[in-house]
Amino acid sequence: MANDPAADSPTSDAAEPLANDPAAMDTAEQEPEIPADALPPPTFASLVQILSAQAMAAMGIVPGPDGKAHRQPQVAKHFIDLLAVLEDKTRDRLDPLEHKLLDESLHHLRMAFVAVQRSD
Repeated sequence: MANDPAADSPTSDAAEPLANDPAAMDTAEQEPEIPADALPPPTFASLVQILSAQAMAAMGIVPGPDGKAHRQPQVAKHFIDLLAVLEDKTRDRLDPLEHKLLDESLHHLRMAFVAVQRSD
């Protein structure tokens, strides 16, 4: 179909180089496929732990992927604020253990954030 308007659209032309980009293919080939059964089940606790770990890494409490601690206070605050949104949106819907985990995680992260800010 020579008169197909989709074939002439700039988006179809722009997407083509990405599909043929050797750098993109190399990255995909280097990353091993993770079997679904190797991942832990998605839980509320996992979500809280992931967001907490990101906040701690951004505060420089735990090292980043490169093994070095990096302080990014605004990023840390963002992850703490995300947990606060989670707390607000799940209020009165969590079981006691989930509530305790979220409450204690937020408390410890907020105290650590203040301590890190004071040490600068």
